[in-house]
Amino acid sequence: MHVSGICRRRHAMPSDRPGQGPPPTAEPAKSPKGCTGLVGKSPPCSSGCDQQHRLPRGAPHGPWSTRTLVHAGSWKWVFGIALAGLWVMLMVLGSGRLPDFQPGYLFPTVPDAKLGVDPCASLRVDAKLGTPKPANGELVLVTGGSGFIGSHLVEQLLELGYRVRVFDNLETGNLQFLDLRHPRLQFVLGDILDIEALRRAMVDVRGVFHLGAASKVLPSLKNPAMGTFNVERNSVGTSRVLEAANETMMVRKVVYAASSTYYGNQGVPFAETDPFMPTSPYAASKYMGELVMLTNDELYKLPTLSLRFFMVYGPRNPAHGAYAIVTGKFIDRLKKGLPLVIEGDGRNFRDFVHVKDVARALILGYQGDVHGTSINIGSGEKHSVKEVANLVSANQEHVAARRNDLLGTLADTCRAKKLLNFAVQHDFLFSMQGMIKEALAGKSDYFAPMWEEPAVQDRLEQHIPGWKGLPGHERNAKLRAALAGSETFFQILATL
Repeated sequence: MHVSGICRRRHAMPSDRPGQGPPPTAEPAKSPKGCTGLVGKSPPCSSGCDQQHRLPRGAPHGPWSTRTLVHAGSWKWVFGIALAGLWVMLMVLGSGRLPDFQPGYLFPTVPDAKLGVDPCASLRVDAKLGTPKPANGELVLVTGGSGFIGSHLVEQLLELGYRVRVFDNLETGNLQFLDLRHPRLQFVLGDILDIEALRRAMVDVRGVFHLGAASKVLPSLKNPAMGTFNVERNSVGTSRVLEAANETMMVRKVVYAASSTYYGNQGVPFAETDPFMPTSPYAASKYMGELVMLTNDELYKLPTLSLRFFMVYGPRNPAHGAYAIVTGKFIDRLKKGLPLVIEGDGRNFRDFVHVKDVARALILGYQGDVHGTSINIGSGEKHSVKEVANLVSANQEHVAARRNDLLGTLADTCRAKKLLNFAVQHDFLFSMQGMIKEALAGKSDYFAPMWEEPAVQDRLEQHIPGWKGLPGHERNAKLRAALAGSETFFQILATL
């Protein structure tokens, strides 16, 4: 189970890597109106209806420029921003410090009447092309593979016939999500900042899914040290993963779990060509990871792909800690008979995408030829927090809105549908109703079945006193401590 003492190999030919032929020829810029994508005709596309696997060289990072604003007749924006800049200067000169900015000071919030819809909502993809292909024992590495999303990805990879090596420090993941008895699954306890541990874990690996990350959103808004923590994990850690992958000369592709926090508070739907708008150090650090991936793809010829996840929900969604999301928190409070806590008035909305759809998108991204770009992974539909709360329970209470919280998120799905043949297969409302029913029936941990077996419970009780009486998340902390403190505990787990 523990990986050690395996020689590194460097004999794979570069031709083993997908997409290493001549780069596609950039087509002249076209109007997005009525454009035709890889799947067929589509409605007007706010993302420019990307026709290629790679973005053209020299393409602007986003659609905004002073010339664009002026030519669009929006000279009032330029004038307003200039006045805002003058106001900031006066405030600094008068008080010696910057004002405490809140969303909407310099950039107006988007009124409800102007909120858009996914331009490719009606575009259908071929279900066969949107289904991952079976594998024949190919070894892939999943960093963060014991987490919420990672564990679902591991399950799908195993079902397809891959050999899977999970690399995780168990800081936010849960070992009980994994079936350690599976003959094609290995688990390695390690940290993405430890380059030597990554090198050992990368031996014989052909593909990498990089989901290992850190989230300290709320603390980082108040404590700059937490911002540094995010940068170390999400930017430096990503660079270390790529360093180890490049050294082997065997890895065919690296797929990175990016974030829709990239878009911040701007008009929806969010297209991949929209500019970066920071709202937290976490958002900045995840975008740094994207830049590291893109740079690596361009300079070192190891194909990389970044997938920007929207609000992921589903079985195992976190209810506590840094990664807790509203669906997990609401269902957890329902089980405990507590009122649902709604921040603000609940009108802010999210694009919810099922975790099993996200796992499938990751595999499609790995198996496909597209690389050197970023792609939204969302449903193209939005639901308000209040709507979700009403679905779960009428017992609700409101608290002050969170600072720098996003007004709303909604994915432009054009690029995902055209380049990955990806569209969601799980309806949000139907899936939530199923999760609520299961929670009320007492099922909510969704651990691998092996962990619930009486013989396994008895064995773990011998080595971790009080194991049987611990709640699921506390059990994981005990497992992590036991693994870190004893090399022999790996062997114990291997024989469960």
